[in-house]
Amino acid sequence: MDTETIKARFMREWPTARVHWEEPMYVMPDNSEGTIEPRYVFAFSIESISDGQQVLSRRRHIGYSVEDAGAAAQDYTERANPDTAGDVRR
Repeated sequence: MDTETIKARFMREWPTARVHWEEPMYVMPDNSEGTIEPRYVFAFSIESISDGQQVLSRRRHIGYSVEDAGAAAQDYTERANPDTAGDVRR
């Protein structure tokens, strides 16, 4: 699948995304095994407006197959831990 097709799919699925970087790469997620294939990975944040100010979500990482247009996108974003303490320097 060509890069422009992958970018168009990403923009359809994430229309309010602000892309920080994108590139083809091999990604080995934690706790996985077996054969991996190249993915086209986007690092992005979701843009929205709150109280008249533009805000960005935390950064996400999504990868698309470069070989199979119908394959599900893979979410490589580290899961948030609500029990994590804030900045200990405060």
